[in-house]
Amino acid sequence: MRNREVKMKPLAASILSLSLLTVMAGAAVAPALEVIRRHFSDASQLEVQLVVCMPALFIVITNMFFGRLASRFGARTLTMAGLALYTVGGAAAGLFNSIWASA
Repeated sequence: MRNREVKMKPLAASILSLSLLTVMAGAAVAPALEVIRRHFSDASQLEVQLVVCMPALFIVITNMFFGRLASRFGARTLTMAGLALYTVGGAAAGLFNSIWASA
């Protein structure tokens, strides 16, 4: 029983750290909303605020399909692919001049 508990601690830490990504996205971007609004001066206030809401919206949408996809591709593969997309998408957002392309 003790060996199983030792193996579960890294798994629990991994799951908790992945769940923090959703919170960190909003917490990291929210203080910069004024800078984002100034950069995209042609965008409305609502469009700028969507920058914080869009990741959560896509999380809700993809959660509806995660079970089926995880059984087909495996939870680990799907998680790693999602983490890669999250990283590339977050880094690539700085390359665009349109708020809709960067959201």
